[in-house]
Amino acid sequence: MYPCKLSISGTWSKLIKSCKRFKVGGTSAPQMIRGIVGNGMDIKFWIDPWVSNTPLKVLFPNLFRLERNKWCSVADRLGGLYGNGPVSWSWRVYPSSPEQVADLISCHRMILGQCLVNRADTWAWYDSGPLDFSVNIAKHWAVSARVGSIIPSINFNWCKWIPLKCNVFMWRLLLDRIPTKVALRSRNIIHGEVSCGFCMLEKENVDHMFTACGMAAGLWQGIASWVKLPPIFLFSVKDIVEVVEGSRWSKNKKELLYGILIVACWRLWKARNERVFAQKNRNAVELVADIKSLSYLWLCSTGRFGGVDWKGWKSFVFDVM
Repeated sequence: MYPCKLSISGTWSKLIKSCKRFKVGGTSAPQMIRGIVGNGMDIKFWIDPWVSNTPLKVLFPNLFRLERNKWCSVADRLGGLYGNGPVSWSWRVYPSSPEQVADLISCHRMILGQCLVNRADTWAWYDSGPLDFSVNIAKHWAVSARVGSIIPSINFNWCKWIPLKCNVFMWRLLLDRIPTKVALRSRNIIHGEVSCGFCMLEKENVDHMFTACGMAAGLWQGIASWVKLPPIFLFSVKDIVEVVEGSRWSKNKKELLYGILIVACWRLWKARNERVFAQKNRNAVELVADIKSLSYLWLCSTGRFGGVDWKGWKSFVFDVM
């Protein structure tokens, strides 16, 4: 199918190897291309994909080993067929074992009804049916892999009263796209120790740092005490946004709690960076105090909740509709 000997280095060889390595749902780009039989002169019977997206040599390796001319064309085998005649096989040894006979029957059934016509063979991009190939079609196929696997689907609502940087951070956190030590090592950016920047006991990934680490546990209990919620126990970063739904508060008060939780995650990550890069140690009490003051400053800057003053915010006792 491809005029290239892959064992020889060169631009075309590298291009074909790259195409075979890139897969969407386990299917490589070359497997999306299928021959559309015309006169059968240009499509190889065993080598090229034409009956399905997989060549017959892969589907029936027992028969392919017995074939005398492995580079035969479709016309060589179906030349006398035209829907009615027999297949012109050319075996070195006729199939005789039970496996070979079963493969021969299956192969016959697969090519049954394939007819040669008076036009040249063509090639098509085969995605739920033959399509004329274009760069745009291949691009959409390739992008579907990135959207479906590299950027998984999450349900994240942006909070309107906190800064954009906090929303972006929370979105990346839920996608596991922040540079924890485990994430950096998986990308071969760092090597060696990947223990948590706070406790130094477990591997530093998002679930440990924001839910299981002692610093995170202390922070969430401090937040729960401040906003007068039952103790908060988390097992995954996705549980953080579920805390809001678990409260029986008004819509506006839930929005305030939602923003506080996002600011808390952002401040915890900032404290981690201060410890790792500047050797500044903070405790959970200091982080809660910072979250109170920062969140109140950002809340006042929006002017959305005018009935909240600093005294009420510190004790989380106020009236919001």
